Amino acid sequence: MTINEFCEQYSEKPIIVADGFDSAFMGIANVNGHNVAVYDELECIRSLRKDGMSGLEAREYFDFKVAGSHIGKKTPIYVTKYRKPKLDRK
Repeated sequence: MTINEFCEQYSEKPIIVADGFDSAFMGIANVNGHNVAVYDELECIRSLRKDGMSGLEAREYFDFKVAGSHIGKKTPIYVTKYRKPKLDRK
């Protein structure tokens, strides 16, 4: 099932998805009565790094061009996911 098919299955109205971030897609959420796509912020940045950006470039691009863009009530949301710290194994 594609992301668009998944969204169509759970929402009667179209959901805006972020291009190029399929690996970061987490699902959909209802925000103020509107279903929106949800993405993992860190996975979005990893995707940008795989495309050749440095860590700083990817962070700045994500902050200003992706998460910073607002395209109305159905703008995707980007979650800072909790990740359990890895234990130091010495």
